[in-house]
Amino acid sequence: MLRLKPSGMCEVVVPASPEAVWGVLTDVGRVGEWSNEARAGEWIDEHRGVGARFRGPNKRGLARWTKTCTVREYDAPRRFVYHTAPGRTDPGATAWEFDLAVVEGGTMVRQSFRILEGPRWAEIVISLLIPAHKDRSAELRADLERLGRVAAADQARVRSS
Repeated sequence: MLRLKPSGMCEVVVPASPEAVWGVLTDVGRVGEWSNEARAGEWIDEHRGVGARFRGPNKRGLARWTKTCTVREYDAPRRFVYHTAPGRTDPGATAWEFDLAVVEGGTMVRQSFRILEGPRWAEIVISLLIPAHKDRSAELRADLERLGRVAAADQARVRSS
């Protein structure tokens, strides 16, 4: 049976401060530096915080889609939550949550997702076009590791200047 996992979570300790991770995570124009499928992003609204919207193109294999997202929680530098809206090429909606906490060695970054809605036919199409979406655990872990490397490099640059 072609079923997408309706939710998932991963945690990674990265060698950067929560502030450095937050800076990269919430700079949606930099998402392409660390995400395995989001290519870019741009804020639609001038303000940052709850209610602000951003959008960006995604690519995975032959599949391409754009999502518009609305920020649901914005608690710097601890918690960033947004929901994707259904779109023409991707009729599903997903909640994405990022939690940051200071730990020995840097920052624990926890990322989770939960599919909020989506028609069965879309799940079948996504399962066929993007088989990796059946279990995204390894890819999400790799995304967080890249996020940590980007944030650590930014932090090192700031310290050396």
